[in-house]
Formats: sequence, C-alpha cells, structure tokens
Amino acid sequence: SLDKQADERPMQKVYLDEFLIDRYEVSASQFAKFLNAKGNSNFFSMNKFGTIFFDKTYKARKAQENFPANNVSWAGAKAYCKWVGKHLPTEAEWEKAARGTDGRHFPWGDSPPEPQKARFLKHWEELKEQVMVPVDSMPGGISPYGLNHMAGNVKEWVDDWYDREYYGEPDHGKNPIGPLGGEFKVIKGGSWRDLPGFLYSSHRNNNEPGAGMEDYGFRCARRPKKKDSTSSHR
Repeated sequence: SLDKQADERPMQKVYLDEFLIDRYEVSASQFAKFLNAKGNSNFFSMNKFGTIFFDKTYKARKAQENFPANNVSWAGAKAYCKWVGKHLPTEAEWEKAARGTDGRHFPWGDSPPEPQKARFLKHWEELKEQVMVPVDSMPGGISPYGLNHMAGNVKEWVDDWYDREYYGEPDHGKNPIGPLGGEFKVIKGGSWRDLPGFLYSSHRNNNEPGAGMEDYGFRCARRPKKKDSTSSHR
C-alpha cells in the first residue's frame, strides 16, 4: 500500500452530483487563443519552458500545438474554464474522474507507473519541450472514464483552496468545495519531472494561485445541461 502523506488522511466518502470533465488537458493552441482574446493578467508565465511563446501574439510552439498548456497559473486556469463556459474541477471531482468507483491508486489501476502509461521522470536538459507529450497520447494510461494524462505530463490545478488539515475535518458530505479560503490552491496529478512515487491520484500538491510553473496545466469540467443526455457529440 502507498505511504500516503498526512494531508491525504483519513479517507472520506463523498457524494458528487453528475458532472462532465474534459478528456484531455487544455492544449497550448487552446490556451494561446484565450490569451490573445483576454490578455495575460497573471495567467501565464513567460519563460523558455513554455509550450506557448509571444511574438506579436501568443502562439503554440511549432509542433507543440497539441501539447499541454504549461506555465499556467491557477488564475489563468480558472479564467480559461469560465471563458469556455465550463468550470475548474473541484478536487473531489478531479479525484473521482481519476480513480473511478473502485478507488484505484492510479488512473489505470493499482500497478505502478510505466513509461507507456504516464509521462514522468523526464529531464529538460536532455529533452527540452519533448519532456511533454500530446494531450491525446498514451491510451494505456487512461482513467476508468477515458481521460488521458490524469497522471504525469503536467500537474493539474483544481478549484479548491489547500488546507493540510482539511481531510481530517468531519464529514465532507455532498459536492465538497474545499476550505472557504487560504493561501495556496490544490494541484493534482504529478508531472513530466516527477518521480513515479508522486503520480498516484490522491496525492496533493499546492502553490500560490499566481504561480505558473513549467509543469502546471489543467483541464475543465462542467455541469450537464438537460439536453446532454440526448444530444449527440460531434
């Protein structure tokens, strides 16, 4: 069994209303469009690690259009999801999407991470931007609900404030949204640079909402509309 950190205990049973979550992490080309439409108000950090660069406008690097947007702050992730009519998933939603109904340690099950299932333990000095892979790659690592890269590639921001004691508080009940305030936001999922020991789905990381690191990205979720159950998805 995994040696869980103190901030992940004790395990709690929570109930979630139906929700939809993106199969893929938001890509560089998608986030570049958002930055061009809304400007960069502490949404994205410019540095050599970015899958996005600025040359008169924000652009995805050549051949990286479908790589995950990285260097994204929590504020940028939150604003992007709102811009596309969705929301940043809560930690509970994210973890349900990663672990399924059987509470598996990793999106693919309980076996340890392997290179064909997740992108981890890569070094920028060796691979440059190729430390990451396209958001729709590695079908061997998908979650029970068909989501790619819930472990590895980029860590993913979720909506909740971080509190190391939060799991120890009494019943979180239905649709928990985390603490009401704080200094740091929760990040899930492990990344291209992490050791395999940090990729499991209940692992909790955290940082300031304005921090946009080279291995931080995200995906969006949304509440189902009535017509979703009958509409066909193009």
